[in-house]
Amino acid sequence: MSQVIKRQFVVQWKDWMWGMGSVGGISLIVFCVIQLIVHFTDMSYQQFVSIGTTFGCVVAVFYALVIEIQVGYYFNLEISMGCTRKHFFLAFYLVNLVFGLLTLVLLSAICMAEMGLNRLLHPGVESMFNILPYFPSIGIGVAVALPMVCGFAGALNMRFGKKAFWVLWGIWMFAWIGIPQISEAAENAPGSIFGRIGNGVSALLKMVPGNIWIVLAVTSSLACFAGSFLILRKQAVTA
Repeated sequence: MSQVIKRQFVVQWKDWMWGMGSVGGISLIVFCVIQLIVHFTDMSYQQFVSIGTTFGCVVAVFYALVIEIQVGYYFNLEISMGCTRKHFFLAFYLVNLVFGLLTLVLLSAICMAEMGLNRLLHPGVESMFNILPYFPSIGIGVAVALPMVCGFAGALNMRFGKKAFWVLWGIWMFAWIGIPQISEAAENAPGSIFGRIGNGVSALLKMVPGNIWIVLAVTSSLACFAGSFLILRKQAVTA
């Protein structure tokens, strides 16, 4: 098993290095752009937000999603090299979990550096919202759950092909376009159809206690994890 994990690290480490480099680069670019805007305009800088780190978090999640949903590529590669399906499944998850946690450490360092530079460049200005305290809880939770959920999506795509792809694409588009539109309608046009839907859903969600959401998130992630294994253990190599 240890040899399988080492081989999986060898296969994936360059991909993750590109991802971590992108996280650091985007965070730095966004930070510099904000500083230039503040310097060359009349924008007041009463409070600062770690916006470079925020963009870095978005890039990190998106990049992890892209890598982990490609489980089919790594599956075909490893199984064709003689790896068992069970060992591949465990190694793939563990490797992505480790790289996810390393990315979280990088984001923590970026956040501390950004806050320090803001205090140095703008003495007396305090942070409006510090995201660093959320990394040990929410950040670790995302690092643990993301390979489970994305791996399941990738396994479905392997098993059912275009049918799964279009369903997943529809869910993705609804999450990124539909939900913000409904949320905006609920705030700006509460009497509209989408506004009523948004307000109704919001009321239902508020009725659910916070600890129940944690249980649902954990249960859903474990279900995805189990579903991925059930699919991959019988999946044939396709390329």
